[in-house]
Amino acid sequence: MRAGDAAGFIVPCVGDGISLALQTGAMAAEILSAVWQGTASLETAAREYRRFYQDRILPVFTTASRVRRLLAIPV
Repeated sequence: MRAGDAAGFIVPCVGDGISLALQTGAMAAEILSAVWQGTASLETAAREYRRFYQDRILPVFTTASRVRRLLAIPV
């Protein structure tokens, strides 16, 4: 899973890419803070981030991809 701008690309006309980059970066930092504090393992953090990404971020990219394809269909 990637975070920040590396998480993916949203075409400007179908979504808020900057917001998604900030959300994923902030969540990655929040989840990793438990690792840095020694209260969670890296594996646990990776599972938690993956769950966050799949539940909250991936659906946005999927929808944006569908909208982008719809916009490309000739009238």
